[in-house]
Amino acid sequence: MKGSGFFRAVRLSALLLAAACLLASFACCGEAGDAILEKQSVTFTDVFDTVTEFTVCNVSERTFRQASEAVHAELLRLHSLFDIYTAPDGENEYATLYEINERTYDPSRELNPDLFSILEKAESFWNLSGQKLNCAMGTVLTLWHDCMEGKTGVPSAEDLSSAAEHIGFDSVLLQNGKLSLSDKSVRFDLGAAAKGYAAESASAVAKENGCSNFALNLGGNVLLSGKKPSGDWVIGIQDPDGDGIFTKVYVTDCSVVTSGNYQRYRDIDGVRYHHIIDPETCMPAGRYDSVTVICHDSLNADMLSTALFCMPEDDGERLAKTCGAEILWIYPDGSAKRTEGFSDYEG
Repeated sequence: MKGSGFFRAVRLSALLLAAACLLASFACCGEAGDAILEKQSVTFTDVFDTVTEFTVCNVSERTFRQASEAVHAELLRLHSLFDIYTAPDGENEYATLYEINERTYDPSRELNPDLFSILEKAESFWNLSGQKLNCAMGTVLTLWHDCMEGKTGVPSAEDLSSAAEHIGFDSVLLQNGKLSLSDKSVRFDLGAAAKGYAAESASAVAKENGCSNFALNLGGNVLLSGKKPSGDWVIGIQDPDGDGIFTKVYVTDCSVVTSGNYQRYRDIDGVRYHHIIDPETCMPAGRYDSVTVICHDSLNADMLSTALFCMPEDDGERLAKTCGAEILWIYPDGSAKRTEGFSDYEG
């Protein structure tokens, strides 16, 4: 399961940097803004604790400005909703994930529809994956998050065992827009699903605002729509052993998501501990160095990349087929395996 570092509090410097990027991108628009440009990009640094890039092809400056502002607003909205570290500002119509985890919400109160939807999908995937994708294991992920942040050492076996008594969806009831828990110690963490869900939602907003050819990259969770002027989008997949590219894929109208042990980690006493935690062992999964998923649904791609990282290859391949996804596994010895259709994307 991906760690919970996605939702740390937003720093003022990040907000200022995002604003500066927006101003720089839009400075050339002027009053008219009707010229069609081949390619335009903007970067946001204040959502989901990562760098997000939105690139649009073949639209006017005016359309790009409008779409970028709308996409940014949607990402900010979902970030606030899924954030487990920051209390929401003021009173809200619906309960947020922070309020659920902190037990400061009224169980008779309806959840935000997006929050209810993502929790429903996470529960469904928990069952589909044989519980290898677990967005209700916040008690365990908090221990590892504190370790990755340098606040603590490696969690003890006793602490992990105690935390593991309160994970999973067995005690969760989602019904009629509401949530109830029979185990009050359960905590949620959407680190393995939030960016995929947000990418799909932001993509819909981009299309509503006149964009059809664009790339939305949420810190490595990449959603591609349409094409760029020269053809398909080209996505490089990092070599886990270095800064080079292991392979490239040529894609359109789909998402490409990679989970890797090189993305977030901490070395302690000569041992590397990374952020993808196997729900069965409550320890960092060790089968692969990275798993890349190509799938038409960004949320499925996000959840698959984490689940497959914790699963034997054969089980993962069967799960991928049920989602219509293609997979690349890269092993610690540098070797790799692909599903039958993955190589078709490599050109």
